Amino acid sequence: MRIDDFIFETEVRIDSSKRFQTIDGFGVNINSKYWNKGNLIKVLESLISDLGTTLFRLDAYGNSNWIDPDNSAGPKILGTDYTKDVFKTQPFIDAKEMCLWLNSKGIEPYINMSGIVPTWMCKDDGKTLVDFDSFAVMCADYIQWLVESKVKFTLFGPLNETDLGPPEGPFLDLKDYVKVLTVLSKELDRRGLSFIRFVVPEFSSVKLLPDFLSVLSSEEILKNKIAAFATHTYTSSCDYNTVFEVIKKTPFKDIPLWMTEFGDLDQSGEREWFFSWKIFERIMEFLEAGYSAGLYWDAFDNYHDHDKAWTSYGLFRNSRNIFTPKKRFYVLKHIFKFILPGFQRLETITDFSGLKIQAYQSKDKDSFTLVGFNSSLEGVWLNLKFTNFKINLEELKMHLYRTTIDDNCVFVGDFDGSCKWSSEVKYDKITVSVEPHSIFTLTTL
Repeated sequence: MRIDDFIFETEVRIDSSKRFQTIDGFGVNINSKYWNKGNLIKVLESLISDLGTTLFRLDAYGNSNWIDPDNSAGPKILGTDYTKDVFKTQPFIDAKEMCLWLNSKGIEPYINMSGIVPTWMCKDDGKTLVDFDSFAVMCADYIQWLVESKVKFTLFGPLNETDLGPPEGPFLDLKDYVKVLTVLSKELDRRGLSFIRFVVPEFSSVKLLPDFLSVLSSEEILKNKIAAFATHTYTSSCDYNTVFEVIKKTPFKDIPLWMTEFGDLDQSGEREWFFSWKIFERIMEFLEAGYSAGLYWDAFDNYHDHDKAWTSYGLFRNSRNIFTPKKRFYVLKHIFKFILPGFQRLETITDFSGLKIQAYQSKDKDSFTLVGFNSSLEGVWLNLKFTNFKINLEELKMHLYRTTIDDNCVFVGDFDGSCKWSSEVKYDKITVSVEPHSIFTLTTL
């Protein structure tokens, strides 16, 4: 691209003294049934070392009815040898082995449950959970088995999208959801598993979260049991700001909010660049609102038991267990790889409407990442103006990466504050050029 193609210029002001949420990490939802005696290790290694994944939301079975999938036994099955034998079946063996492998890489998986429960735990409709005691025992048995299997973890999500109901999870109103958490918390404490922390409520959208927090606030036993609040999104333009205002007024104002499922529901496979662009817009949107983590749905194309369908939402295309990264993998790499756990979002301001930019810095202020996209059809010169940075701009080493319809998070070049990318353009601070309709990352990492 010629210098003449970059016809717009804009100042980007970054203030290190104005800080927002701390990032807990980024990751994927993963189906451990594809472990296949370790044949998935290369995919996991790529997710960790190349993409930068630090969070794995792992569902061993795909449904929450493993103790009685045909609904023939009833509650009398709880506590018997049969329920223990369930954990000797292949889905749970695969889950255990994947978890232990992740542990060997220093990663503690976030264990979750989704899908339907046995109908005898429900009302007559077979969909609304009412037998909280049996459900708590089933969850605690699972957690205890993992602990006894030497799996290291603390995060547990017992319920999935109860606002939607089957096949995503059972129906539960807000008061009953909190009752389930209370019963489960007591059961875990009784078994010496009080170190487990919940990631809840995993609603399909953020809308019900304020009402959930209102009900939750009355339960003292749960105030130290919540690790993160979690919601899901497959759309754009959610009213996140209202939710954060509500959270600030509750006893849970210091608990982070995670997006534990995000993506897009298009499965045509015909619009990969458009799809990738949309999910990048979405993650930028909820990070701007204040979310501290994002987990993409999902790691690779696979069969999902809870809705009995093959899905192609994955970051990897799965063709007979040959896994190939898609464009969306490289798009998310701009954030996953270069915004590390512990980084804090900084105030970042630009007046150019075609740009969306966010800046992050490590708490020790030694590392810095700027990420964004240029949605315009023109190249743009960015004049980066740093405020309250305890750094020497002449010595700041930066690296630029770019994704376009043709490029996949390619390394563009190194530069520092003393060099200009063109003698024809004069700026007083660090200057960066970004191409039309591109995603970019500028980082010291």
